[in-house]
Amino acid sequence: MPSEKKTAEILFKRDPGYRVYPAVGVWGGLSPNGEVHVDFFVEKRENPRKLLLDFEDGKKVGERREPDEQSYVRECLFGVVLRSDIARSIGEFLVALADKATERSD
Repeated sequence: MPSEKKTAEILFKRDPGYRVYPAVGVWGGLSPNGEVHVDFFVEKRENPRKLLLDFEDGKKVGERREPDEQSYVRECLFGVVLRSDIARSIGEFLVALADKATERSD
């Protein structure tokens, strides 16, 4: 008996709160339930606790940060919790896209 061919249509739409976030890295591990939990982050200098503006004759002549030395921080922008099979599928998808991007730049 010949198999019956079917087609499913999938439409894409965006939630009103949809946003695009930059990311330079990811940090994560397994949840107690065995799910993959990852946080995507950007790295930057930590903002100073306060900024002191110096004025002379009513004009700004300088500024000082307190504290003067800031460390770098990894600012986590969002997290994702995934089943292991979904995490693997997303990982394979990202590797394939990265391979295509590398081929284009060569």
